Amino acid sequence: PAAEYCYNYTTAGTKAGDWHLPSFAEAKKIYDVQDTLNSSLRSLSISFYFGSTFWTSNEMNGTNAIYILMNYGLSSDYCSEKTYNYHAIPVLHYHDEEDFCSVGSVLYEDKKCYGIGTTNKTPIGIVFDPDNRLAVALSAAPNNLKFSEDATINVPGTEDCTNLLKYYTTCGIDGKVNTAEIIA
Repeated sequence: PAAEYCYNYTTAGTKAGDWHLPSFAEAKKIYDVQDTLNSSLRSLSISFYFGSTFWTSNEMNGTNAIYILMNYGLSSDYCSEKTYNYHAIPVLHYHDEEDFCSVGSVLYEDKKCYGIGTTNKTPIGIVFDPDNRLAVALSAAPNNLKFSEDATINVPGTEDCTNLLKYYTTCGIDGKVNTAEIIA
């Protein structure tokens, strides 16, 4: 399932548990800057783009989870049965104390940002939220991941998000916490 894929995702300089499935609030931030992210990916000669349907780490209720549709410029939030197949995009909380990262900066294996081509380190992500130090992976999972295998289980510890305003403000806004709850 999607949360496990993101939790187990690894790159140079990261290990299982470093990455997570984004919350809806985090995925909305990715949507808001996807043109910049796509430009940064192209500068690395990576053809992945943010134009598809992605699971978030939020549930609507016991049988449905929330996904974000980024196709064709739509930032629509929807819920779907947890057994439907969509993409998952791993997100990383990095710790660059020097604050050189901005939206679209390439994040490297030491979890710092440098100018493209100025380091021999391996790129691992693109920064989408420098205020909260969040970066998105350089690739997404294929479109074959379910939120969970059992659509009738309500994940303990995660809030049911039934109000659109809560998606952005209070309902499970930390994808790392949500992911830990989902895979526990």
